[in-house]
Amino acid sequence: MTSHLRLTLLWLFGGTIAYFFALQPGAIIDGHYSPIGPDSFYHATRILDAVRTGELYQFDSRIHAPEGTWIMKSKNKI
Repeated sequence: MTSHLRLTLLWLFGGTIAYFFALQPGAIIDGHYSPIGPDSFYHATRILDAVRTGELYQFDSRIHAPEGTWIMKSKNKI
């Protein structure tokens, strides 16, 4: 077994375990998963934005409206 295959299998296994743990604090309603609480939706949006743009933003204008707020000290690339 090559190291790339081993890492891929480890990543898939770890991701599957994390997925099932992440499902626990939510609710499945009519076959659709819904996170519980506004923090879950906010962090899901930040994760999707990071995947889409490749950056973790440091200022969020959508939190503490209308002025926005700083959420991290520096801009990190992922």
